[in-house]
Amino acid sequence: MINRIKIEITGKYTNYFFKELIRRKINIYDLVKSHNKLEIIIDYKDYKNVKKIKTTSKVKIINRYGVSKLKYLFNKYRLLLFFFLFAIFINIFLSHIIFKVEVINHNKKLVKEIKDELMDLGIKKYNFVLSANKVNNIKEKLLENKDIEWLEIERIGTKYVIKVEERKEKEKEDECFPRNIVSKKNAVITKINVENGEIIKKKNDYVVAGETIVSGLIHNKETVKTKVCAKGLIYGKTWYKVRLSLENTTLNTVYTSNEKTGFFIKMLNKEYKLGNKFSKYKIKKYNIVGSKLVPMEISLSKYLEINRYEQQLSKKEIEKKALILAEKKVREGLKKDEHILDKKILKNNINNSKIDIEVFIVAEENITSYFDISGINIDELNKKEEWFYVGTIK
Repeated sequence: MINRIKIEITGKYTNYFFKELIRRKINIYDLVKSHNKLEIIIDYKDYKNVKKIKTTSKVKIINRYGVSKLKYLFNKYRLLLFFFLFAIFINIFLSHIIFKVEVINHNKKLVKEIKDELMDLGIKKYNFVLSANKVNNIKEKLLENKDIEWLEIERIGTKYVIKVEERKEKEKEDECFPRNIVSKKNAVITKINVENGEIIKKKNDYVVAGETIVSGLIHNKETVKTKVCAKGLIYGKTWYKVRLSLENTTLNTVYTSNEKTGFFIKMLNKEYKLGNKFSKYKIKKYNIVGSKLVPMEISLSKYLEINRYEQQLSKKEIEKKALILAEKKVREGLKKDEHILDKKILKNNINNSKIDIEVFIVAEENITSYFDISGINIDELNKKEEWFYVGTIK
């Protein structure tokens, strides 16, 4: 196997040095000669003999080949190699330990019962993962519970996920009481979809909170014929005013050309950063060991030095930021079938380093609400020329 090195000889007496190599019968495989410098490739075993040549010339190794190269790299990086192999071992070891057990079901009491039973059966935190046969046996044992209709046990890395479906009793048909559909809030109606009831309002009508849109009282000419459960969905255009106080500056980040290298280790939700860092920096990680399946990660890290400075925001930039924040705030209170229609700045006032802004938001929402009319007596109602009643919005 090849075991050679390239050496560099510099000084005034390189010719004398070369003659000594020949005299000592040292094998030379390559030779590059220039003024006061000599580069040659020799066997590594001859290096000690070369060092014995007495001269003022300087000798140093500039490259290695074969076994010599491997030995050099091993000695240089043996600590890193040991650390890497140790990390792989820890990674493999940890991948066979349970770190989380999750039971998915809305019934908290049932979830607790299943978790307690799983602990008794061996699926619990910090235990070793079980074989497929044992997991199937546990599944069969859990299915003996009369409250469980269906169950699945899935291993995801170091986590067991147990999905449970309860055994449901025969559902009772929803009893719908006599009622009106009223507006939940002040709005302009945009959509009306009625299944049952007498429509009082139409699209583009303005309604206030509590005003009847669809009546559960069905009329026949001037008299009320019957009471029904009004059913339908009503959407309307609603309005919001959002007041914000924003800084008129922002903190910007710029990278310098300086960077340092280190290691980033994450184990059991604890993080360790090894290596020299700057006072202000951002980190880039290059994964060496670890995955989502095990609670451990080892990464080569680059610490990039940064500087931060304040920048004055223009009026346009502040207003754009205000519109985004206001929309986000309103959207948090909306459901999936509700959305923002329009937004605009109403006014803004400069207050020292801050700007007070008022944003106007237009949304389309489900304004459907119900008003119980089950207590109304139809016969008495028909005898009156004018009638009204007081109730509660539900």
